[in-house]
Parts: sequence; C-alpha cells; structure tokens
Amino acid sequence: MSDTPSKTPESVVAPELFSRIVELDSVPPTGRNLVFEADEAQKAALAVRFRVDQIHFLKVTGLLKPWRKAGYKLTAQFEAEVLQTCVVTLEPFTQALKGTFTETFLPEAVLEKTSVEIELDAEGIDPPEGFGPERRLDVGQYAAEYFGLKLAPYPRAPGVEFADVIEDSDEMAAENGSNDVGSRPNPFAVLKKLQSTDD
Repeated sequence: MSDTPSKTPESVVAPELFSRIVELDSVPPTGRNLVFEADEAQKAALAVRFRVDQIHFLKVTGLLKPWRKAGYKLTAQFEAEVLQTCVVTLEPFTQALKGTFTETFLPEAVLEKTSVEIELDAEGIDPPEGFGPERRLDVGQYAAEYFGLKLAPYPRAPGVEFADVIEDSDEMAAENGSNDVGSRPNPFAVLKKLQSTDD
C-alpha cells in the first residue's frame, strides 16, 4: 500500500504534522488563494512538537502566485489559539497568536546556477527556497515553522511577572509570622528550576 495521499489537481492535505502540498502547475498566473486549518490529529502533533499543552485551532490563509520567470511567492497569515502553562504560576492559560510571513521559491536547478541574494536583500525578504522537478510545495510546513517561532519559549500569563512570585511569598511569610527576607525566592532561581523540570 502506498503512503502517498490521494491527490486533487490543486493540492493535497497530508497527515504529517501540518502538511499542505500544492501542485505548482495548478497555480494560475493570477495566483491561488489558500485557506486551510489543522485537523485534530495535526493539532495534537503540533502541540507535541512545539511543547504546548493544547492547540485549540490553527488557521492559515494566503496567496501563492508566480514570481519572476520560474519562481513562486507565498504571502500568508495565520491565526491560532493555544493552551500553555505559565512558567511563573505554573497555571494553564489561553493565548491567541497571529503572524504573517513571506517565502519565495525557485527551481533547484536555477538556484544552483545563479545567486539572487543581493537583489532579494533590497526587497527585504529572505533568499528563495528551492523546489524539485516534481514541482510541489508543502506550504503547510512553512506555516507550522512560523507558528512555532511565534510561541514564547518561557510563556507567562498576561500580567504575570516574577515579582508576583515574590509578593505571594511575602504574604505567606507574613501569615506565618516570619519576616525572613532570605526566604524570598530568587526569580532567576525559579526560572532555572522550571527549566530543569522541563528538561
């Protein structure tokens, strides 16, 4: 049995993480609008990959259009809602995420023969990625990468600071009749402990 998903002439939704494969030969001169959303399996896989408690939704919209003579340009945006654990309070909280990204693509054969980095720097975008002779792009994987970059490595719930931990400790000490300043937790020690627990 083949692991290759069945295809439509335009695109394929593959099960791996957040895969959305577009057949480049199906993209018209005016471009192709893309709208896709992570299903339950993909949300679960992405949550494991990016170490978040849960992904409530992840939706991507964009436009893939011909670029220069042989390439393509993807301009897209994503919206997501995730459940994360605050590194300060250790309590779960929900966070909304939004982001935009642009990627350009050229045939690998073209990239091997010429360099366009200087011209692209003037446009403010990264050098192009390559695509092979099969002429397919997995735009979903690019969306997943940019989604991951938007996630904070040490998430804090809105309005929560390390000072809150110290204040809570002071209140507990006062209730217990203790004025020992040395009992206050060092916020950097708190973070270090959380990091070691995370590992």
